[in-house]
Amino acid sequence: MLALLAFGTRMQIRFSLNRRAARRMPVRVLMIGADRFARRAAHRLMRSAPWCRVVGYVRIPGQPELSLNAPVYALESLAAAGLGRTVDDVIIAVLPQRFGDLPQLVAAVECIPVPVRAIVDVTGRLMTRDRVVQMGRLNLLELGGSLHSFDYLLSKRIFDVVASVCVLIISAPLMMVIAALVKLSSSGPILFAQERVGMNGKIFTMYKFRTMRVSTAEESDTRWTVQNDPRRTRVGMFLRRSSLDEMPQFFNVLKGDMSVVGPRPERPYYVRRFVHEISRYNARHRLNAGITGWAQVNGLRGDTSIRKRVAYDLYYLNNWSLLLDFRIVLMTIRSGLFGSTAY
Repeated sequence: MLALLAFGTRMQIRFSLNRRAARRMPVRVLMIGADRFARRAAHRLMRSAPWCRVVGYVRIPGQPELSLNAPVYALESLAAAGLGRTVDDVIIAVLPQRFGDLPQLVAAVECIPVPVRAIVDVTGRLMTRDRVVQMGRLNLLELGGSLHSFDYLLSKRIFDVVASVCVLIISAPLMMVIAALVKLSSSGPILFAQERVGMNGKIFTMYKFRTMRVSTAEESDTRWTVQNDPRRTRVGMFLRRSSLDEMPQFFNVLKGDMSVVGPRPERPYYVRRFVHEISRYNARHRLNAGITGWAQVNGLRGDTSIRKRVAYDLYYLNNWSLLLDFRIVLMTIRSGLFGSTAY
């Protein structure tokens, strides 16, 4: 009886989410391909998945010019088109004889921090493989790695909300004491607000207890915190070493900007820099940013190797489970506090 109730509840939630998505949150899809095959795929996608909207096509060299119902971009100028905030999904629609071009196409769309998938077939034949996902009646091959599944979004959100509410209620007296100490330690606001880059490249405002003296926005957005940083206050040094300055981020989790566990969100200035310097850096934006993460509990916190952090974030992306999230939370409680690289 309990199993039937759980199954019925899950189906009702799925139905409600699909209806809500169709009404309010269309999935904006960019099709890589601008021939008849891509056009047929787009039509079939929008017929079978009404919450999807094709917002553009990308012409691959050698494809003829066709009349399409959305803007067409050249593959070589895709990086300059600035589509990062206007696209939710990238679908590669090429014929099987062009599958050899997939590595080049995947590399070309790395500038857009959203899930990348390829059409496996448009004939309705079912392919059963771990990396095949279904969108409407299309079978899509997962190429770039993502966790945009129903199970991930629902399970992760329930865990985030329950954990955040519990932490905020239990720690409310402590947060009031910290707020008073921050206010007394130096002039300025209690909270430090800064723009960070989250899931799918979305910019959000992240909150922390202020641990440094007030400086210009340009300095705080473009300068790393280093060991013995003279900008820190006495209270701030303790808060940073103990990670207590991160506690207001549980409000970010409740808002949906962050998760309890995930890659640490970076400042836009450094994201623009690292995208060009580090291979697959943007892949870490295919899941929600976190207060703690696999990289952090393995010692990659503060002024440590960005390449190693990305490697650990990609491991988390490819191996996510609720059990791994619980493990990271326990590791954070056990050894994440008072870390040697937190300053």
